[in-house]
Amino acid sequence: GAWLEFAEGAEESDDIRATWGGLLEEGEEGTSLVLRIEAGAYRLISIRGEADAEPGGEFTMHWTPDPEGDVQESSILIEEAETGISGSVLQAGLFVSNPFYSVPLFLHYADTDVERESIPLRVSTTAPARVEMYCALGDPVFVDADGDGSLRDPGDQLFTQGDGEGHALLLLEEGAASFELQIFPEGELPEEGLAVLIEIHEPEGWTVVSENRILP
Repeated sequence: GAWLEFAEGAEESDDIRATWGGLLEEGEEGTSLVLRIEAGAYRLISIRGEADAEPGGEFTMHWTPDPEGDVQESSILIEEAETGISGSVLQAGLFVSNPFYSVPLFLHYADTDVERESIPLRVSTTAPARVEMYCALGDPVFVDADGDGSLRDPGDQLFTQGDGEGHALLLLEEGAASFELQIFPEGELPEEGLAVLIEIHEPEGWTVVSENRILP
């Protein structure tokens, strides 16, 4: 595993920021933090790695809506970068739909070219859903009314720069950008759930950089 150092006061703050410091020594225990999240609320957990930290490790979250119910688990693996990859979304997850709330997805895109200022992005869903995208500051980027990945259909809106082909441009700062997706599924979800595909347009075409699934 890897050790994490949480910011002071993390228990009370809306967002949790942790610094990853590399691998543990044998017999050394990592840091843990217990949180309670109220219904309809969410917490954003950001993990930042030290530049000289040794790659390799795992950040695991355990949760349950009922103290006496089954415990769910989700992990983030910290691994060495793959070769031949120009960029990636550093998040992917499994979610459960709720008829009273949209499903929020917080994502971070990192490009190997820190000089790149923007890149075409599209989001599509495997079942009809309204997709709303917001930048890290909360400003709207686009609305895709039916989740087909194109912003040229009735009900679609684009609030920022586009690529001229019906897609938004993801604006990058030093090759990276954080953004939020709000997913509103239409009607009941199929048994296998709804997949949310985030794609980036490279010279060779569209590449899926993250797939998230919402279960009924």
